[in-house]
Amino acid sequence: MIIVCFVLLSTMSNLTLPMLSKKIINQGIGLKSYETIWITAVIMLVVLIIAMLCMIMSNKISSIVSMGFSRDLRGGLFTHICHMSQGDLEKTEVSSLISRQTNDVLQLQTVLAQMLTMMLTAPIMCIGGIIMAYLTAPELSWIILCILPVSIVLVFLILIQVNPLFKINQQKLDHVNQVIREILNGMRVIRAFNKEKYEEKHFNEASQDLMQIALRANRIMTILLPIMTLCVNGANILIIWNGGHNMVKGITTYGDVQAFIQYVSMILMSLMMTSMLMVTLPRAITSAGRINEVLQTEPSIQDPEQPLHFPEADKVSLSFQHVDFLYPGADEKVLSNINFSVQAGETLAIIGGTGSGKSTILSLLNRFYDVSAGSIQINGIDIRSVSQEQLRSRVGMVPQKAFLFGGSIFENVCYGKQNASEEEVEYALEIAQAKSFIEEKEFGIYSYITPAGANLSGGQKQRLAIARALVRKPDIYAFDDSFSALDFKTDATLRQALKQEVKNAIMIIVAQRVGTIMDADKIIVLENGRIIGQGTHNELRKECKVYREIALSQLTESEVDA
Repeated sequence: MIIVCFVLLSTMSNLTLPMLSKKIINQGIGLKSYETIWITAVIMLVVLIIAMLCMIMSNKISSIVSMGFSRDLRGGLFTHICHMSQGDLEKTEVSSLISRQTNDVLQLQTVLAQMLTMMLTAPIMCIGGIIMAYLTAPELSWIILCILPVSIVLVFLILIQVNPLFKINQQKLDHVNQVIREILNGMRVIRAFNKEKYEEKHFNEASQDLMQIALRANRIMTILLPIMTLCVNGANILIIWNGGHNMVKGITTYGDVQAFIQYVSMILMSLMMTSMLMVTLPRAITSAGRINEVLQTEPSIQDPEQPLHFPEADKVSLSFQHVDFLYPGADEKVLSNINFSVQAGETLAIIGGTGSGKSTILSLLNRFYDVSAGSIQINGIDIRSVSQEQLRSRVGMVPQKAFLFGGSIFENVCYGKQNASEEEVEYALEIAQAKSFIEEKEFGIYSYITPAGANLSGGQKQRLAIARALVRKPDIYAFDDSFSALDFKTDATLRQALKQEVKNAIMIIVAQRVGTIMDADKIIVLENGRIIGQGTHNELRKECKVYREIALSQLTESEVDA
């Protein structure tokens, strides 16, 4: 409401200036009263200052409102994305989500700022200008009736041509972002295979496509200003020509003609402002649609309306009961009829070939996806009946690809437990066999880690990821091939330390190395998403042909049968 008052006052002040200018011109020509000229000039100065101050305030308020809107929208969009499931996120390219979070929100911010000023100013200036022009020189008002429709039609034709290009431009921008992200993430592979020139060509093609669309849109838009200038100048010629004849006849004064010219310029200027708004509006509509597409995506995994709580128990239990799983959009099941149970203090190992569904089991345990059939129960409660926060607080997950955030080692380990003390962090690092390489760093646990842990080796990242899970002290530890980058000595030492540390919890290990899981209380062998063997190492080496083949491919026969 405040901004409406400021815009209204500013526009009305501008509309009075030509009338005051007309008065000064008419008084000056007659040389009748210098005092009246001075008074009118002072009034014009005051009106001009008021208009300027009102315009400054309206622009300031519109900037505050539009930036606040973009901040809230960006925050809401980010929060919604964070609550989307893994399957939901995979439906949209990450580069597109980033583009919507940045570029599309910026488009809406820009058009909102323009609408708060231009959308209010333009109609007031146009209608007010027409009324004031008619009151000033009604005999010249036919010129407005000729010029205004022509200008509107020309602007409309330009907008029809340019608007579809803006939608294509957004899609091309998404593609460029996707290419950049892919190249940066795969830089090591690109360099290893000497594909720099190939990727440069790939990027240049994407960039060239974006440039061509932008150029086409800009070429059309460049016509707009010359057309509006032509309309203004054409109107001025008609006004001066007819105004001159009317002045000779004594119908119109010179001040009337000058005031009429200013009012016509205001009318066409308001049309120019409207056309600029019409140019940015389609971009904003496209951006709003893209943002709304994300916001309207209901997370496929949601908490129940009345979540249950896991019953208090001294010891935790976990069971998979007839679990089937099919990835969204897939034709075949990844897991079929998975049945097993594990109790506190036990270690469950899962082994199998690539694509057999090992990591999928851990994803289902964390409810990154929901089972297609069957149920997963902790302490007898289906995990879909409790909140995701409660579930994940009971699970310490170490993903297959250890991911670290930019910050100190201490901050990364505390990601598992926000209020962890320095002693707890150091103890977790000691169990994870990470203390040795950390002590070599200048600032110890407060040493800086670059984003994604780029300044650490694969084994170092895995140990820090394990420490992050350990500091949480969960009921269930889930290690998704989390020892693959460790040497055999560190692997053995770490597993021995873990056995003592997690003796009251459940430990699930997904591994490729038989040596890592030989001591597990229970081993599950997967093939094509089905359990084909279940038991201890000694049982499986005798009874499961696939397990024995995997073991013999890594160990000698005497080591397998030891």
